[in-house]
Amino acid sequence: MSAPLTNTATVIPSQDKVSSDHAALVALGEAVLVQGEAVLVQGEAALVQGKAALVKDRAALVEAERRILEMVATGEPLDDILEAVTRSLEQQAGDCTSSILLLDDERKRLRHGAAPSLPVEYARAIDGIEIGPAVGSCGTAAYTGQVAIVEDIETDFRWAPYKHLALPHGLRACWSYPIRDSRQQVIGTFAQYYSTPARPSERHLCIARTGAFLAGVAIENRRAQEQLIRDAERLEQARQSAEAAARVKSQFLANMSHEIRTPLNGILGTISLIEATEVPAACREHLETIRASGESLLQLVNDVLDFSKIEAGRVEFESRPFCLEELVAEVRRIFEPQAAARGLGLECRVAPECRGNFEGDPSRLRQILLNLISNAVKFTHQGHVRLEVNGDERRQTITVSDTGIGISDEARQAIFEPFTQADSSTTRRFGGTGLGLAITRQLVGLMGGELSVESTPGQGSVFQLELSLRPCDSQASSVPASREPNSKALRILLAEDNAVNQKVARHLLERLGHSVDVVANGRLALTAAESSSYDLILMDCHMPEMDGLEAAAQLRRLGATTEIIALTANVLAEDRARCFEAGMNGYLAKPVTLERLRQAVEEAIERRR
Repeated sequence: MSAPLTNTATVIPSQDKVSSDHAALVALGEAVLVQGEAVLVQGEAALVQGKAALVKDRAALVEAERRILEMVATGEPLDDILEAVTRSLEQQAGDCTSSILLLDDERKRLRHGAAPSLPVEYARAIDGIEIGPAVGSCGTAAYTGQVAIVEDIETDFRWAPYKHLALPHGLRACWSYPIRDSRQQVIGTFAQYYSTPARPSERHLCIARTGAFLAGVAIENRRAQEQLIRDAERLEQARQSAEAAARVKSQFLANMSHEIRTPLNGILGTISLIEATEVPAACREHLETIRASGESLLQLVNDVLDFSKIEAGRVEFESRPFCLEELVAEVRRIFEPQAAARGLGLECRVAPECRGNFEGDPSRLRQILLNLISNAVKFTHQGHVRLEVNGDERRQTITVSDTGIGISDEARQAIFEPFTQADSSTTRRFGGTGLGLAITRQLVGLMGGELSVESTPGQGSVFQLELSLRPCDSQASSVPASREPNSKALRILLAEDNAVNQKVARHLLERLGHSVDVVANGRLALTAAESSSYDLILMDCHMPEMDGLEAAAQLRRLGATTEIIALTANVLAEDRARCFEAGMNGYLAKPVTLERLRQAVEEAIERRR
């Protein structure tokens, strides 16, 4: 029989119950939503706070960089800068101590740079530590060129030989960044130490990178400055050595010039005396040979001195009015006898526009023209030599042309070099040192001009000089005004220690009609001038016991007003200046001829009128 059916009744909630449960659920959802929103707001707030902290941290780091770089720029001591780097970045990190070690010149050891917060004993212990692949944090970073992170000094194998140095001072973690220069070469390390085992955060690594960068900038900048100082010191030493060598050379050349001019004075002075007498024609020819040889030797001495002064940058130029036309005429008068003897025509022409007065150095321009004309006459066997001046008041062109042997294209490139002539045969046939044109071109350049040459072998050469001489209205004085020879016999005191030059100067003066007293040094000259009255004193500069400069200065201090002319073999510009500073009135360089001595005496008389 089947079981009896059970009658089960279904309970249906009321409408009010459903509404109540739904409301509870909605309320619960809203609460959860509110809580979620609150969490979201808290998260956003935390994110904002984190970003703000990051921005603040970064701003502080940038400010630290600015202060350090300012110290570098203002040249603060390196020790101060490195200490500032470590202190600033310790403050940024907040919980560490820092150190900077510098790689030595041999690139084998690390030396103390800065560690203001590390224990002094520890800083001393690691000063000079060798670098290697497993030498703590700093030694490893310097050796590998990579950041070395040690989270626990006590357990890390790289610290095994050295942990006894760190652990007693409470140092448990260390990471070290290599310091590099601008060429990416390791020059040291920047390290951070912590008192507990720790792994660096990105922030800590950023601080360490910044420390390594700033230390690298400071170290490289200081080393660059030290290198500049060393280079400057070496350059200064080289300059002083070069100047000392130049002074020695100049002094040597001046001394040699003095020693050569002294006997030349005797030779050329004696020849001048003999030429003023009646001598047989054959003897006169021999005298001319001796005189020409002496003058050639004198020219050689002058060329070497000039070249030395140009090399040393000691050439001085004066600026005074002179007449260019008169200067050309003077040069022509000098070479007319020589040109005539060789059967050459010597033509000189100055354009009307260039016949006025100009401002410049007539002595140097005369030297240039004498050099060019001398070469033209020397290298021309037939035909003519021509000197022409063209241009206007702003620019002048001086041309010296000849119909001589000419110069090849190859030789033309070298003729302005010192000690160089067209070829070796030129020196054998015509003589000379090869200094004339080198000196001429350099003088022209120093005067702001240009010198060029065109030449055809066998047809002749044309040298062209371009100058910019300023016109002026002042009285020209390049050629002394002619005067009647003085007929008055003077009483002259000659102070000269060389016996030969005593004899020559006395005979020249007596030939001019004057009476002469001779003394051998400046002290005797003082005594003679105090005890007797003289119209003129000729004073050598180099004499024993008392030189001519001191004697002249003492005479002026004693109130003497007698004209004093320096009669000396010292021919440099500074020698001339010293003579006038000592109180002398005139200057006559040896060797002396009869005509030059006559002119010097007459100029002294003219000054007294």
